[in-house]
Amino acid sequence: MHACRAQGETSKTITITTQIIMKESILWGIKKGDPDWMQEIITNDKRNFEKARAWAKRNGFDRFRVAEINMSQAPDFTKTLKTRI
Repeated sequence: MHACRAQGETSKTITITTQIIMKESILWGIKKGDPDWMQEIITNDKRNFEKARAWAKRNGFDRFRVAEINMSQAPDFTKTLKTRI
């Protein structure tokens, strides 16, 4: 939080709150023949997702997904659970 005073003002304070939202993008891959739960991180450099995906395909990966994670919020692991009814 930053506090600043306008020139000539002594009793009034203006408060400015800044929040940085950090988002992380991760490319995950699964090798051919592996079960879905055996995901591996391919890269977290969003600028190189296409090159990384091409490299992964040449190296035996056949399934991919991108995860977007907001690093400014606590994770909710209940979203990762699958239940059987």
